[in-house]
Amino acid sequence: MDGAQPSLARPPRALRIVRFPLILILLEGGVFAAIDLSLQSLAWLQSFGVAPLAVFGISAAGTAATIMLWKAARRWLEGERDHEFTGRAAAWELACGIGAGAGLFCLVTAIAAGLGGIAVTGVRPFAQTEFWIWAAIAIVTGAIEEIVFRGVLLRQLERLTGTWIALGLSAAGFGLLHLANRDATLAGAFSLALESGLLLGAAYLYTRRLWLVAGLHGAWNFTQAWLFSVPVSGTGQPIGLLVTRRVGPEWLTGGDFGLEASLPALFVAANAGLVLLWLAYRRGHVVAAPWSRHTKL
Repeated sequence: MDGAQPSLARPPRALRIVRFPLILILLEGGVFAAIDLSLQSLAWLQSFGVAPLAVFGISAAGTAATIMLWKAARRWLEGERDHEFTGRAAAWELACGIGAGAGLFCLVTAIAAGLGGIAVTGVRPFAQTEFWIWAAIAIVTGAIEEIVFRGVLLRQLERLTGTWIALGLSAAGFGLLHLANRDATLAGAFSLALESGLLLGAAYLYTRRLWLVAGLHGAWNFTQAWLFSVPVSGTGQPIGLLVTRRVGPEWLTGGDFGLEASLPALFVAANAGLVLLWLAYRRGHVVAAPWSRHTKL
């Protein structure tokens, strides 16, 4: 025997091209963004007599199927094992994300209320609220938007640029996307990029999985829309549990875009994001830019 070690077979050239980060952003990002938009628009089924609870069930099933598709893409397209929707701590991370998302938005609302920007004027009966619709949207946005922006965009850009640039670019993309929403404003998109882009990106970097960030994103949206009846990123007036009235300047209320565009939201979310980013750095989850990495010979 000559002692030579067998070499691992290289993937075909076409597959190596497909696996280039920018190509994967276009392919995976495009597919999962289309799924996200399709599932978020399922509320129109109500106009055909479909019950809100059924819309929720369809959305939840579609989200579960999308996660399975993500696992398949990671395995067969990228040639790796899925790390984003796995882990023994999945239930704990998801629960922490839900608690953090709800808690942070309650804190934002409390600050805005304390400064006179929002007041609770009544409580609606549960049956008159859009509970199931917003629960469905929370599941879809929490899981599938995070696949697009953190699972695909941030992770693939990180391979090219390192963590810091990838985080900035993915946060900017997250803010720009919401300019397409009704009642969107440049100020609102800028606020989302700074607060949500940073917070959600840092939550992903902290665990390197999507459970925490999916729970955080979904619970933030659900608390905003269903509990406080506040517009979510300029998508119109939701019918939630609490009847609220927003008064005062837009820096305090966010205007028709919602409290996400307010200074209290920027302060709370950005600071929470910086804390998570510091913890991610302490865990060694920050990747240097390729041009700054040195190999010891």
